[in-house]
Amino acid sequence: MLLEVDDLHVYYYTKRGIVRAVEGISFALDRAEIMGIVGESGSGKSTLGLAIMNLVPSPGRIVKGSVRLNGRDLTKMGEKELREIRGKEIAMVFQDPMTSLDPLMRIGDQLVEAMLAHEDMGKEEARKRALELLEEVGISKDRFNDYPHQLSGGMRQRVMIAMAVSLNPKLIIADEPTTALDVIVQDQIMDLFSKLREEFGVAIILISHDLALELKVSDKIGVMYAGWLMELSNADDIAKKPLNPYTRELLKAIPNVELEDQELVSIPGSPPDLHEPPSGCRFHPRCPDRMPICEKEEPPAKTVDGRLVKCWLYGR
Repeated sequence: MLLEVDDLHVYYYTKRGIVRAVEGISFALDRAEIMGIVGESGSGKSTLGLAIMNLVPSPGRIVKGSVRLNGRDLTKMGEKELREIRGKEIAMVFQDPMTSLDPLMRIGDQLVEAMLAHEDMGKEEARKRALELLEEVGISKDRFNDYPHQLSGGMRQRVMIAMAVSLNPKLIIADEPTTALDVIVQDQIMDLFSKLREEFGVAIILISHDLALELKVSDKIGVMYAGWLMELSNADDIAKKPLNPYTRELLKAIPNVELEDQELVSIPGSPPDLHEPPSGCRFHPRCPDRMPICEKEEPPAKTVDGRLVKCWLYGR
């Protein structure tokens, strides 16, 4: 198994109190597998991605659990050891490429610099590899000397993906990689991730609030709400027979352009403030299937037909 996350807890220690952003999350990811992480804003998706990289910013802290990449626990490593692994074995594509790319450097130079920092190669070899990478992600070699502001949002995101794969990592974490892109470019980015998996055997964790988009490319999907993993299953089962009421409500909110009389549905209410989450199940104030026990006790994570689900509908 490439990646094993076990009982991971991440808290932010603020002046208002403790924010339990990620609590008790466990899953495993194999080589060349794509896993989607989906949920509303504030569900802890991005914090989970940062925790896997051991990049949780202050005042956040991993307080419990482990993240094993090829058997090595990243949460126990020092910064020097982590720098050797980040980029070469595990890479991240951040949400906003304009803030991740250096606006004063040409995109080609940024690709070259990343390779020279981690690989034993000459500048000319790195330049040749950078040109190849740009073509692999669908950007003409002629744009090598362009600055980030000269590229469209989709092209900047492709540069970030090229940078992520430049050192042949085994795992890429993509945090909302299609935010603010039009639907055509979104599909192109998703096709690019599928191509990277097929050609390079890279595993991908795709973080998004767009469940419809994730269903197109993911092998399995984890559904997060208020810091919890509510359901984890293969993508087909999630689409056809969701177990958790929250997953079901997310699916109802996906518009279907083929249905003229479809009524758009939204989940009533808002995700909770994680400074003071509700008692019992954190989804119970918005859940159409809530029972008295949901308001009092946290539901256990259970395995039902080989699928993980955290809900009192499936008993004690």
